[in-house]
Amino acid sequence: MKPNEEEVLRETFQNLLERKVTPELLQDFIERSRLYHKLYNEGNPDILAVLDELETKIPKGA
Repeated sequence: MKPNEEEVLRETFQNLLERKVTPELLQDFIERSRLYHKLYNEGNPDILAVLDELETKIPKGA
């Protein structure tokens, strides 16, 4: 069974956090994912909401 896109985004973001990726790279992941889903997934509001949620979890000033 294929995992849903929201789950994949959350798991990928968590993996990046665990690897202590810089906040800049986390923001880049969010921006690229948002652009991809706007262009190729017709701006699915559920996906965009997940990206908004994940963006709030980027550590500040790390």
